[in-house]
Amino acid sequence: MIKSTGKYFLTWDEAFQFGIQQAGGKGWNLGRLARYGFKIPLGGVLTTRAYDEFIKHNSLEDRVKNISESVTFGNIEEPKNQDQLSQLREKIKAGSIPQLIIEEVRTMLDSLGILERPMAVRSSASAEDSAKASFAGIHESFLNARGLSNILEAIKGCYASLWSNQAIVYRRKLTISDDEVVTGVVVMEMVDAQAAGVGFTCDPQTGRRDILVINTNFGLGESVVAGTVEPDTYYLEASTWRAIPQLVERKTGRKEGSTCLKENGGTKFVRTTEYSTRQVLSDEQIEN
Repeated sequence: MIKSTGKYFLTWDEAFQFGIQQAGGKGWNLGRLARYGFKIPLGGVLTTRAYDEFIKHNSLEDRVKNISESVTFGNIEEPKNQDQLSQLREKIKAGSIPQLIIEEVRTMLDSLGILERPMAVRSSASAEDSAKASFAGIHESFLNARGLSNILEAIKGCYASLWSNQAIVYRRKLTISDDEVVTGVVVMEMVDAQAAGVGFTCDPQTGRRDILVINTNFGLGESVVAGTVEPDTYYLEASTWRAIPQLVERKTGRKEGSTCLKENGGTKFVRTTEYSTRQVLSDEQIEN
């Protein structure tokens, strides 16, 4: 098993061991899945400590403190506060990642043989997927980042998204202090999916815990998560006496297009009517 070379970039196994405070919610849960034997794309997690070091390295502590103390749910739209947030995001994007962290990211990705492959770079905040808040869609992810320089830019983009309007409003609304939320970053091999989507272990509309719900579309899952299309929706009943959940209802969405990888990095949404009447997953795929 490949071990991380230092204290900043964790393997999946280490992400599980280090916990949410260092790996963030997304990173820790990926570590859990790997621990339980699920197939996880090659990669790892840049720790929340790396974020702290980045802020210190670029002398941004006072800007962060000022925003934490002065920006509230009620005054975030005031011009002076918009300026503060915008300036902090720009400073983060223009900042430099400490060389020690860069070298550890480079070494780990190279040792896994994925340094030059398309990568997914995803925010993994310490308060994500918790009992108090999910932060679903609040922080940025960057898909199909190619090469170390683009991966590093994507990491800074994840850091900057911690200070977006929607992130601040979400935290203030749930009375989560800025000190409670630091972000790790998942860096993993990009999967060029034929179909993808989102699964819910209970019905999000009715709250029924014996119903599983799956939303899917052709291509990458971004079109489903972003609400760009009307996806297929499958409902499965998961009774305690049934070993395998049984498909009980299917709704074929219009699926106005799909998201796919661009040749030189990033993604694109392609509109088409080709998929509008086709079911994304077969019944066998859904139940298994």
